[in-house]
Amino acid sequence: MSAEQSTPSIFDDKTFKQNHRCFDPTDTRIIGGVPTTEFPECVAVGGLDRYCCTGTLIAQQAVLTAGHCAAHGCRERIFIGNNVEQQGTEIRVQDAIMQPDYVPNSRVQPFDDIAVLILVEPVQTVEPVQICSLDAIAAARSVRLVGFGNTDPGSTTGYGIKRMVDVGVASENAGFGARFETEFVAGAPNLDHDTCNGDSGGPAYVLVDGRFELAGATSRGTRGAQRNCGDGGVYTRVPAYRNWLVATVGPLG
Repeated sequence: MSAEQSTPSIFDDKTFKQNHRCFDPTDTRIIGGVPTTEFPECVAVGGLDRYCCTGTLIAQQAVLTAGHCAAHGCRERIFIGNNVEQQGTEIRVQDAIMQPDYVPNSRVQPFDDIAVLILVEPVQTVEPVQICSLDAIAAARSVRLVGFGNTDPGSTTGYGIKRMVDVGVASENAGFGARFETEFVAGAPNLDHDTCNGDSGGPAYVLVDGRFELAGATSRGTRGAQRNCGDGGVYTRVPAYRNWLVATVGPLG
């Protein structure tokens, strides 16, 4: 997840402040780390020589991740488990399909940042996640972020352990650098509750009727962020692409 320089600051956003006060985030985070053994459908995504992104199992043979991960070669295999250095299940990727409107390496049009990885075999040991409705995202005050990414604001170390954190949702202010028809923003500058490099493509969940459903996929830092990680993020609204996902993958969940 990368950051672009501009204003305004999410920390001045009234919606974020209200949402942030409505739950009790701990002082631990993906940056600095809360390891979790929950969310088995959240997987590490790798290239030929290393693991480098995160993804979510959305069908027995399909993983959702970020378009920029697939575009940059992080698209060859997935790892099911909690730590890429420990025991788990590795499955190779048969095909990587980027959303047709995604433009790799574009600062002007960083939108539509999702891709689907078709696996060589179905996953038998983990249930795919359910994708929430757009209304569920609109009603959410916070999201739960999960990923295998780096754990310091400079994004230099820590990839490989699955971690999670809850963060408040911000308002739809165009200055944050998101296209709100297909994206949302969560987090704030200096909050240090955030996704980071290596979490790209990973899930943002909302709680629906007592269970977590997939709402977003980690894309990038907000416009105006001063650090690589820790200052808030932009997340692709997964249900906005439901029709494309069904056409590409078939039945979901």
